[in-house]
Amino acid sequence: MATTALVTGSTVGIGAAFARALAAEGSDLVLVARDAARLDAVATELRGRHGVEVEVLPADLTDRAASLAVEQRLADPGRPVDMLVNNAGMGLKGLFWETDLADQERMLHLNCTAVLRLTHAALRAMVPRGRGDVLVVSSVAGFTPGARGPYSATKAWATTFTESISAQLVGTGVRASVVAPGFVHTEFHDR
Repeated sequence: MATTALVTGSTVGIGAAFARALAAEGSDLVLVARDAARLDAVATELRGRHGVEVEVLPADLTDRAASLAVEQRLADPGRPVDMLVNNAGMGLKGLFWETDLADQERMLHLNCTAVLRLTHAALRAMVPRGRGDVLVVSSVAGFTPGARGPYSATKAWATTFTESISAQLVGTGVRASVVAPGFVHTEFHDR
């Protein structure tokens, strides 16, 4: 029986790498990102190369209604998700007080609130089944708060959040893990 992984931010960079690696291992996928055309292109590539089922779910996770659709997919008992990869994220250039407050709030919502909400939805389905994995992509920037200002703060939160959830999951058959990559040149930096 194939497992299903839901990957956010799955069309470029680290998210795309996770999607490709999971497909190569035989996992069916639910790909989440904002750009529907890119989602379709990645899905077509992975179906053709690995023969896995790939569902696309276009969603801007900074939008509560769009995030809710992803939460509902994670909670669907008829189509269980075995692994959630919380990868979508954003950063901002410039000093905190020089950047637009609305952009700061979008970053906080994507890097923290969306991770919180998606993890909650996934665990409410996984824990009763007694199996599943949640992986949160954080950053080494979370260990150096002076380096990237509020971005570093969001990544410190993501790391601490995941570690605390992992401790609560002991004995449930469900795992939560965090990865904190260093500088990886992706479109993230171009934006």
